[in-house]
Amino acid sequence: MTRLNKYPATGAFPIGRDEAGDSAEMDPKFDTRERLIAAATRLFAAQGYGGASISKIASELHLTKQALLHHFGSKERVYSAAVTKQVAEIKTLLAVASQEAQTPEDQLDAFFLALCGFGLEDPDRLMLVVREVFDQVLPVQVSGLKDLLEQLNALVLATDRWQGGSPSDAMVVVCQLLGAVQCFLSTEVAQGAVFGAEAYETARDVHYGLVPATVSALIR
Repeated sequence: MTRLNKYPATGAFPIGRDEAGDSAEMDPKFDTRERLIAAATRLFAAQGYGGASISKIASELHLTKQALLHHFGSKERVYSAAVTKQVAEIKTLLAVASQEAQTPEDQLDAFFLALCGFGLEDPDRLMLVVREVFDQVLPVQVSGLKDLLEQLNALVLATDRWQGGSPSDAMVVVCQLLGAVQCFLSTEVAQGAVFGAEAYETARDVHYGLVPATVSALIR
C-alpha cells in the first residue's frame, strides 16, 4: 500500500520516480515496465522469490504471462529488475546523506532516518531488499548490495565509537540498524488486527521519531 510520503528523504530525488524525469514517464513502454516492477516488488516482498510467480505478477496487472515475458524474458529478470531498482534508490539515499552530513555519525543518522521514510512510504520496497539480504537470490555484485553494505560498514568503522573495530563488529551494527528500521514495518497486518488501523498509523509516527535515538545508541 503506497501512502503519501510524510517522512521525507531529504535531498534525494523523489521516491518512486526515475532519474530520467518526466520525459521517461511519458513513454508508454517506461510506464508499463515501471508498473510491472511495482507489482513484482509487492509480490516478491510478500511471498519471496519462490512464492511469487510470473503468472501472479501478470494477473495483478491484468496482463497475460506472455505479455510480461515480452518485457523481461524470465522470472529471474523480473526479480533482478525489482531488487536492483530498490537497492539503487537506497544507495541514492546513502549518497545524499554522505554529501549533506559531515561526520560518519551524522551520515548514518541521516541515512537511516531517510531509509525509515523510504520504508514507511511503501514497506514492500524495503522488505524486498531485506529479503534479498537474507536469501541472496542474486549475486551481490548484480543486486548492488555489495557496494551498499561495504559503504555502510565503512561508515560504522569510521565513527569514534567503532574505530579500530573489526568488519564483524560493523556487520552486526549495520544488521541491527536495518532490523530496527524494517522489523516494525513488517508487523502492519498483525498489529493492525490487534490494535486497529488507526493505532498502527499513530505508531508509524512514533517509529519514525525513535529512529535517531536507535541509531545513536549503536554508533555513539
